[in-house]
Amino acid sequence: MINIFILPAPSKIFLSFFEILKSGELFQNMTVSLLRVGIGFGLASIIAIPLGFCMALNLTSRNFLFPFFNFFRPIPPIAWMPLAILWFGIGHGPAVFLTMIAALFTILFSTMMGVEEISKEHLNIARCFQASKWLTFKEVIFPASFPSLFHGLRMGFGLSWMAVVGAEMIASTSGLGHMINVAQDSLRTDIVIIGMFTIGFTAYFCDFIFKKIGAHFMIWRDYRA
Repeated sequence: MINIFILPAPSKIFLSFFEILKSGELFQNMTVSLLRVGIGFGLASIIAIPLGFCMALNLTSRNFLFPFFNFFRPIPPIAWMPLAILWFGIGHGPAVFLTMIAALFTILFSTMMGVEEISKEHLNIARCFQASKWLTFKEVIFPASFPSLFHGLRMGFGLSWMAVVGAEMIASTSGLGHMINVAQDSLRTDIVIIGMFTIGFTAYFCDFIFKKIGAHFMIWRDYRA
């Protein structure tokens, strides 16, 4: 017989699910995690997209900034946790910071790659029509680089979810990661499993929304990824 602390019966998991759903605990923690992901991912996008375009279009910026970002890119987001706790304390700060770090580099380099892969013929055509730099960016560079940029956003959002759960397990008093951590300390394996499935379903639903947005804006690319 399998120990119930190792693998609870499905009936126990379902009962516990409805209990924490009814109490509001699950919804509250899920909302907190979603908020942190949204803020961190939003900050990463606001920073990474303009920098990505700047580094791809300006050689001086690229030569100055690329070594800096390339140096920090391999560092796992969780390795920033000690500094994040020192800087922001316990709570929202470290989770949002790690979420931002997790998404930042993927969005940044995907934006750069999208610009670098633009056909030279398209840029030459814009020059032939004497298009201004802004018009060239608006009508050629941004649309052509958008698929790669969007892919970076989608991947970055997934990485943000991974980061926020890890951060909440270490330096938070709320969120799905914290809920899982408390459940583990209390030997509530059923709650741990519920938390894991909630993370999976929530992230899957968010990715589904991303997919629909991509299909809408990139219908010409037959976006199915």
